[in-house]
Amino acid sequence: MTKYNFNYEELGFESEEELQESIARVERRKNMSEVEEEIESLNTRTIDSKGNIDFEAMNAGARLEYLDRLVQSKMYEAQQEAKRQAEQAKMQGLMSGLSEHVDKEKKEKAQRELDKAKQKADAELQKEIFEKHGVKTDKQQADDEALRSMLKDL
Repeated sequence: MTKYNFNYEELGFESEEELQESIARVERRKNMSEVEEEIESLNTRTIDSKGNIDFEAMNAGARLEYLDRLVQSKMYEAQQEAKRQAEQAKMQGLMSGLSEHVDKEKKEKAQRELDKAKQKADAELQKEIFEKHGVKTDKQQADDEALRSMLKDL
């Protein structure tokens, strides 16, 4: 049996035990067929031993039936709230995952851009310093070597 956190006084029960009995009745009725429910209602006697209508028993039965419907409604609300919270948690997880994915892509793009800028700055700095000292850069040496190779083949 699922534990529900209902306040018995707010719902109109006289005790916590009466509330738990109502919850048990509602849960038992969930699994009953219509025929079983009809038989149970017929077995509820409102006639006393003298054959008179027991209005006190009728009123008590009506009160319990009302409270059972109230409990059933509260149980349904609790189940719907649990479903809503589960869906909300699922959506929050999806949104968090998507956000992490987007952040990761942005960071990777920024890192690629930074690496490219570093390479360009490094090449320009090397060229400037090497020209200052009259030395060819690695790229210039590679270009010269490629030209020599092409000229040899002619």
